[in-house]
Amino acid sequence: MKSPTKISSKLPLRKQFLIGLLFILIYSSLSAQANLEDIGNTLKQGDAKGLSAYFDKQIDLGFDDKTKFYSKKQAELIIQNFFSKVEPISFTNKQSGKSPANKAFFILGNMSTSNGMYRVYMLFVMKNGNYLLREIRFEK
Repeated sequence: MKSPTKISSKLPLRKQFLIGLLFILIYSSLSAQANLEDIGNTLKQGDAKGLSAYFDKQIDLGFDDKTKFYSKKQAELIIQNFFSKVEPISFTNKQSGKSPANKAFFILGNMSTSNGMYRVYMLFVMKNGNYLLREIRFEK
């Protein structure tokens, strides 16, 4: 049977671990929120190159009901072409959330353009400590 002193000596280590874990979760949440503002700004400005800085190596890119898988560079060029046609004016974040279970983060928002309103859905996945954009869809 374990002595009470050995059990009680483990509690501070557990508390330290839990506090450290809490700080990591808070930091990643704040980091995701800071990126949320930056991503919104790239959409407002129609900045495909700035948006592509958040892309994973490959990305699911969709327009209305058509979605295809592209490399980072291909997706940037397609979005740049899209932005040149619709001329983004503003982006409003409507909902965002994080799933600690699968380390994913999503953003749902509305992008106002010269061609009308588009609903934008973005899914980010955690890789090497950073959230990378894995999927983006624009729906009229």
